Amino acid sequence: MFPFDLVSERTTRKIDSGPSRAVIPALLILGLLSTPLPSQSSRPADSKLAVKPAAFATNCGNATAQVIFDGAKLKTGIYGVNKWEAVGDPDLILIGKQWWMFFAAGPGPGRPVEYFSAYLPEGQSLETSTTYPSDANGWHILGAQADGKGSPVALIPAPPAGGWDAAGAETATVTRGPDGKLRLFYSGYSDSPYNGHPMKLGVLNDIRNGVGAPDAHNPVMAATNPWEEYPKSNGELLEPAVRYLPANKKWIMYYTAGAWWGKPANNELAYADSTDGIHWEHRAMLGFGSPYYNVDWLYNVKRHRYEMTIAKEPTMKGGGAPRDIVWLTSSTAGQKKSDWTGEVTLLQFNASDAPAWYNKGALSPAMQYGNLPGESKRLFVYFHSYGQGQSIGRFYCDATQ
Repeated sequence: MFPFDLVSERTTRKIDSGPSRAVIPALLILGLLSTPLPSQSSRPADSKLAVKPAAFATNCGNATAQVIFDGAKLKTGIYGVNKWEAVGDPDLILIGKQWWMFFAAGPGPGRPVEYFSAYLPEGQSLETSTTYPSDANGWHILGAQADGKGSPVALIPAPPAGGWDAAGAETATVTRGPDGKLRLFYSGYSDSPYNGHPMKLGVLNDIRNGVGAPDAHNPVMAATNPWEEYPKSNGELLEPAVRYLPANKKWIMYYTAGAWWGKPANNELAYADSTDGIHWEHRAMLGFGSPYYNVDWLYNVKRHRYEMTIAKEPTMKGGGAPRDIVWLTSSTAGQKKSDWTGEVTLLQFNASDAPAWYNKGALSPAMQYGNLPGESKRLFVYFHSYGQGQSIGRFYCDATQ
């Protein structure tokens, strides 16, 4: 979740069509159009199977954490662009043999906060923390230039003035549907939530050539339950983490509802499912409470278990306090807290060896196992952090069972 102070400072900005799109490199076109898109979710685990608790090697978390996009350096042009003030909310997807990262940054060409992308050259590992242009094999922001003055390509077309997502698009997840096409589920708002404007969820369809098409049904989800609203009685839905499960023929979403970082602190992790990715049913609180804020999840086909990472406030007070990142597991796509067990803290923000770029907390974990030889047990977690600016970094943990 992006800090609302960045939103509130810029929501009076006129929303326009933004600059013309940067020329899309052939690498992107080949990656998104020519490469087959494998299914992201395999057959779900048998709910009767016992789930073993996790054990991770000592290289886990803090020992392997490295910054990728350093918030203190965003304006210097070191990443090929020089206009951003903050980055956050990363998510990852493998396209063929190439990893892509989708993330929020601001200010954008048409909105204070919107979505952009970066890619690794084919065959590079998620262990990579270097960046273009200093390293040609590092993360390359789409639209970045070697002179540091590139114009990043906004993923979501500029909305009309006053539209439901005109002031911001953030906290997204990228996934594939049963048709193999990429979709982005994201939260949007027409003005600062502090001004009483609700956050709702929408979908970007058929991502290619650096942009996607907003679904005609947007927003596809708004608050309808009292627990999905913050104290001002305005709906707050954000942080959707969505996957399609072929055996169930359903989309499953975990999301954050009722987010409010003031006093009293409030937010609820929730579950919903859908047969079409547009109409969402069975919305219910998981029961974690406000110390647990946002999630990512996957199905681990090799270990027959679902896995989830969550940003957790360790003193259990919730609100906007700094957070660690924890891991849990389940034999099903659990609809209540008791389904998720075996909690392990992967990253501690206040550990003695925590560097300045994340020593004020971590949010928005995005989890993927590596795809290269020897990486099948290596869990990579990307996240955004608070420290010296708002940054994006990653750590990894080697699972031993």
